[in-house]
Amino acid sequence: MKNKRLLIVCHDAGGAEIISSWVRKHFSPQYQFFLRGPAVAIFQRKVAHLHLAAGDDLYAAIAEAEMVLTGSGWQTDWEKKAIAISRELGISVATFLDHWVGYKERFMLNGTLVLPDEIWVGDVHAQSLAKSTFPRTPIRLEPNPYLLEIVEAIKELSQKDAAPGDELRILYLCEPTSKGAQTLGLGYTEFEALEGYLRYLKEQQIKSGRIRVRPHPSEPAGKYRKIIEEYRGDFELEQLETTLVEDCSWADWVVGCNSMAMAIAVMAGKQVFSCIPKGGSPITLPFPEIIRLFNP
Repeated sequence: MKNKRLLIVCHDAGGAEIISSWVRKHFSPQYQFFLRGPAVAIFQRKVAHLHLAAGDDLYAAIAEAEMVLTGSGWQTDWEKKAIAISRELGISVATFLDHWVGYKERFMLNGTLVLPDEIWVGDVHAQSLAKSTFPRTPIRLEPNPYLLEIVEAIKELSQKDAAPGDELRILYLCEPTSKGAQTLGLGYTEFEALEGYLRYLKEQQIKSGRIRVRPHPSEPAGKYRKIIEEYRGDFELEQLETTLVEDCSWADWVVGCNSMAMAIAVMAGKQVFSCIPKGGSPITLPFPEIIRLFNP
């Protein structure tokens, strides 16, 4: 593949993290990159000598490629459009799935299922799910370098960052689920989930610790300020500009809804909880270690 003119098309953060780590291991000067949204900063941080495709014409960029590799997501249609254009032009296209949820929805474009020639997955859980969801599409098990890198980094830093005394450290992982509540039928928003968890802690009288709220990479700064300020009198709440490795290594408990970062925390040996509100779509992360608080 290093000898091919490979075009990388990414927008969402999850796919960008995985594919940028994959590119670092398999880099070739022939690779070109068509990046938008959170993917831009992620690739700039992790990959040197980015050869960005000229202009905004996705069709033209794909027409010059020999193969296309996309991320997957539901925030925009960039990756889906890249798949559709590649199939139209007869150019081989693969998609690296970065999660264990909403597989079919990640390939729906204007009400039509648009599948790549090949789907890449990073673990056996995803492989099984992808095969059952897309039985006619080749599924390739490609080791996920991002997960391997970040889990090892968290384990190493955790040994140096133990909490003093009996202090409890809780990391809350945010997800922009408002749009997903409509497109994926999740049945809850990110604000309901965070406020519901803080209310639960207050009712349980869990006060002997600190709570760090970590926004999703695609979310704007200050998005959760109103909720944080409302509960700051009950808890030692903070929101810092730290990395996921730093946050996970700092935490004793990791809490979220259905975030990929929760799977990372499980692999790193952390105690992980899902706080999806009652009535919301159940967690789909295939890790029995995750404790379901409200929605078993």
